Amino acid sequence: MCYGKYAFIGLVLSALACGCRHAAVNQAGPRAPKGPAAVMPVLEEVAFIRKYQPTGIAVSREGRVFLSFPRWDGEHLYSVGELLPDLTLKAFPDKKWNAWDEKTDARERFVCVQSVYVDKSDFLWVLDAGAPNFGPVVENGPKLVKIAVGNNRVAGTVYFDQSVAPKGSYLNDVRVDAAGECAYITDSGLGAIIVVDLKDGRKRRLLAKNHSVRAQAGYVPKINGKEWRESNGDIPQINADGIALSPDGRYLYYHALTARALYRIRTDVLKDPSLSPLILDTKVEYVADTGAADGMEMDGHGNLYLAAVAKNAVIRLRPDGKIETLVAGAQVRWPDSISIAGDGHLYFTASQVDLMPRFNNGVSKRTEPYRIFRVKLPELNEPPEGE
Repeated sequence: MCYGKYAFIGLVLSALACGCRHAAVNQAGPRAPKGPAAVMPVLEEVAFIRKYQPTGIAVSREGRVFLSFPRWDGEHLYSVGELLPDLTLKAFPDKKWNAWDEKTDARERFVCVQSVYVDKSDFLWVLDAGAPNFGPVVENGPKLVKIAVGNNRVAGTVYFDQSVAPKGSYLNDVRVDAAGECAYITDSGLGAIIVVDLKDGRKRRLLAKNHSVRAQAGYVPKINGKEWRESNGDIPQINADGIALSPDGRYLYYHALTARALYRIRTDVLKDPSLSPLILDTKVEYVADTGAADGMEMDGHGNLYLAAVAKNAVIRLRPDGKIETLVAGAQVRWPDSISIAGDGHLYFTASQVDLMPRFNNGVSKRTEPYRIFRVKLPELNEPPEGE
């Protein structure tokens, strides 16, 4: 147990702590329903966090774990924190970046960080929606911050004006190509894919009128048998959310949260400024019906992992089109973001988003602590149990 200001965090992962045995939370797990084949590796608890709700997670090449905490309802400590081996959470890259308030210029402060991502060169990218409590976008708030994990220093910042992050937008997730030349961002507020040329700083807002980035009309995800609705009964209209790049960088996969369908589009098409919106719309490809999904990530073999929020599960879409349940259970309550570490472990946050006050008549139904999990990924196309 850790005492003092950091007592709300506990780590039980030997890779991060003292060589203790992994804490196996779920040795077998519940069986997937008929249809998708089951994989079900051991589910390990990495950390538990009290009081502060994490969403994003990213793991560096050396196994350092970074978390993001959006400025939503309730108390707020850090926007970006690093989990340390001594059971503490440290502001990252420093306390200054995590010290924004309404009287402070947001240019060098995190306002509302939804996601974090570590690229192939071991840079941490922090995506700031700049819209605290799902409200108006703060001036200088929307930005993408590049941080060198090696020295914990900011290596660059891309700011988004109203032409890219207009009123009502909410920058949700980001991926950066292997060369570090292009960033792809989802806007879950209004629905769009934002493409950033990291060489010249050019930013383009694309597919904003395409159905693939929009919530599916009339679709209501059910979580534990209950329809997911706003407190006033409306269906949450969460647009383009999860995002992932194929191993060769040729395709960008994306998914609106309040929708069943997964789509993809070629990255060379997205990067071609000569294509009109009408032509670009014809390049969108339907991939699969996965059900509601939040965060996504793809491994080096082309397996796509999705946070299946309506199933309390992380599922995997294989290159052959088969969908499998990787891990599932009541403790996997609203898996949010996914990160695949170099040692073959998949990390994810269980964020309990559906239990927030805005979906429960103003009353929080969340249960502390919030938990961070990981699973060892099966080998490429490993036959599921029973086959």
